[in-house]
Amino acid sequence: MASLSKPASLDIGPITALLRHHRSIIVDNAICALDGAEHPEAEDALLTMTTDDKDLRPTINSVLGRIGTPKSLPMLEACHGSRTVDTRISAEFAVKAIRSRFPGTA
Repeated sequence: MASLSKPASLDIGPITALLRHHRSIIVDNAICALDGAEHPEAEDALLTMTTDDKDLRPTINSVLGRIGTPKSLPMLEACHGSRTVDTRISAEFAVKAIRSRFPGTA
């Protein structure tokens, strides 16, 4: 699903609903399915996820790096202090990717 085009007109509600599923594998796949989504709701849904799951956070960070806007930067920058290497590195790459797409963001 990540490689499929997801224009802003596509209803991503069924995907974002799965972000609250009790099984982490379902949540992980839903996060990946939002990759490439052009709808602002995708970024908002990922930003509102409150998870300390060391396996999910790097995936969230990576997807935000591809679809995120400057409003994702505070959450990603907060991950820079993570003790989990994958979380920290994925956040650093995501911040760089967003700043390259939105020049002038500090």
